[in-house]
Amino acid sequence: MSCRTILLALALAGGLTLTGCKSKSQQETAEMSEPEPILIGESADTATAEPAAPLIAAEPLAAAPPTYVVQKGDTLWSIARRNYGDGQRWKEIAEANGIANPSRLRAGQTLVLP
Repeated sequence: MSCRTILLALALAGGLTLTGCKSKSQQETAEMSEPEPILIGESADTATAEPAAPLIAAEPLAAAPPTYVVQKGDTLWSIARRNYGDGQRWKEIAEANGIANPSRLRAGQTLVLP
């Protein structure tokens, strides 16, 4: 692994600054000489940088409205009665689903229950 790869990995991992990395040609000419010291510490940028803004929790997603899959023989009245306990609330289901003609329900159709 090259010195630059190590420097990059350390910098990304913790914001550390390393100095004293020799280029490949410098390494070849100074094979037997004493190695330069490698200094590890904070960079000037991190010492004066402002603290990061706190993370803001996202609002929870609204739950999807309940749905009902129309069965053979269902009417809006029967669906309202089964789900709301009041068949007269069929108009709410019709409006929420853009149903102009309540007698044209199809088995398998998915309705949103407001």
